[in-house]
Amino acid sequence: RELERGRAYLARLADRVRASHRELPVGVQAVTGEDPGAVVARLAGEVHADVVALTTHGRGASRLFLGSTVDHVLR
Repeated sequence: RELERGRAYLARLADRVRASHRELPVGVQAVTGEDPGAVVARLAGEVHADVVALTTHGRGASRLFLGSTVDHVLR
């Protein structure tokens, strides 16, 4: 149920981007059960993405020990 809610949310955001930037191809994928950084990097490579937009909410020292998705994708 949460995955479907997430997909619907991302679809609405993608529609807004498409409406204001018609020249940009915009894609949305939602997956579960995998390492987020590895998945983002793999999918970006598969579609030859020029830009990947990510946000983060990592807080405090846990980020130092666990790493972050953004950091993983950048490396």
